[in-house]
Amino acid sequence: MSPHSKISAFPGRNCVFWNSGRCMREERINPGLNQEFRCSVLKRWENAFDALIDRVDAFGLDDEQASHIWERRLETMIRRGTQCRNFELIAGDAESDEAPAIACTHVHGDLCMLALPRCSGVCAYYISRRETVDRAIPAGDNEPEEE
Repeated sequence: MSPHSKISAFPGRNCVFWNSGRCMREERINPGLNQEFRCSVLKRWENAFDALIDRVDAFGLDDEQASHIWERRLETMIRRGTQCRNFELIAGDAESDEAPAIACTHVHGDLCMLALPRCSGVCAYYISRRETVDRAIPAGDNEPEEE
């Protein structure tokens, strides 16, 4: 081996924790624990909604009034833009019923994929997707044994 050779890890694409080049292990083990993984735009919108609910309760407004106020505030926040330097609009129809709350290519659920650590390849925590499928489906007969 040459002294200038670099050893690289095998890619982790087939790991159960791999998603778009990022490692989801920490999030899968403790969902929601690391708030740094959450989309900053969605967090800002949630905080605004929570603040509105507190005011609605304080002023005794009904659900219809609260809904009307929230719709206006959300429209205003959307018009202002995401205020996220990593925002990338999803290609396609953003007006579709199936469009996410925030049409960003980096949002997965409420997570920002860019906030997750990059997958460095096969590591000590690597679990093959194939291995999990093999464990879930017993070898041989798939029918339960009759007693």
